[in-house]
Amino acid sequence: MKNTTLINLLHYWDELSYKEKINLLQRFEEENSAIQKRMPRELIINPNMEDNVGGMFSYDNPDVIFFPNPESHNCLINVNSIIHEGYHAYIFDHLTDKCDLTLYGNLNTLDFYKEKRYDRRLHKMCSHNDEDDLLFNLFSMEENLVRK
Repeated sequence: MKNTTLINLLHYWDELSYKEKINLLQRFEEENSAIQKRMPRELIINPNMEDNVGGMFSYDNPDVIFFPNPESHNCLINVNSIIHEGYHAYIFDHLTDKCDLTLYGNLNTLDFYKEKRYDRRLHKMCSHNDEDDLLFNLFSMEENLVRK
């Protein structure tokens, strides 16, 4: 079996130092971003995140993924959070014309968004408007898209 970053994280998690965990998690994000053909995000540790939050990608600060103390969750939760937040970054990069959706193969992006019930018009409206209802609807649709 190939010795990948994911294998190292899963196998050695309990033996890694705090700094080694952060470094390997950052490398894991970089590898995922390369697969998705998007720019990698810097993992920024936010020790004030609530325990039920595994990470956060924000359109207000799209160059980073905010992450809790990696020792507050097990390895699988950390890895899953990086993958999940990376998909938010992937969608953001697609919507801002920084990458395409070739990870999914040759597809019609309009059909893809329609199938996943994601309204790009709402995204454009929200980029010019701070109304809470619109932002909540966009967030809910994007969460469903990322989970798919």
